[in-house]
Amino acid sequence: MSEQDENIDGSQETEESGSSLRNRLEETLAANKALNAQVSALTAEKVISTNGYDLVSADDLKDVEPDQIADRAEALQQERLDLTTKVLQGRLGIDDPDQVKALLEGQTDGEKEARRRIKEVGSTAGDAPRGTDAKFEGTVGLSRIAAALSDD
Repeated sequence: MSEQDENIDGSQETEESGSSLRNRLEETLAANKALNAQVSALTAEKVISTNGYDLVSADDLKDVEPDQIADRAEALQQERLDLTTKVLQGRLGIDDPDQVKALLEGQTDGEKEARRRIKEVGSTAGDAPRGTDAKFEGTVGLSRIAAALSDD
């Protein structure tokens, strides 16, 4: 048999040795692994940014299968949050874990209420009422700013 055989439809096939097939397989597997790593990294970054996981990095998730990244990221975030809470409870002498979590989130009860109120007001439909002060009539842009700053 020759190195190239002609098929019935006129196309030609090249016979390859086992070692060249093995090399092609290894190259394909390496390329596939690199693509999987890229998909995993992009998925990890998306999950982290979407969910606000500030205690998890994409490197923490680099060996995780793409379909398991969300679950693993959530578990890591919770583990690290719990550990940080315990450490801070001991260091600061705070007994209530919710107080420590609020401290970590940077929100006190007043800040949470303010954020809730801002969301509520921001979602209210309709136009904001215009100012009725006489000195603003007929002014726009910079002239309106100047009128507001003037003592008249």
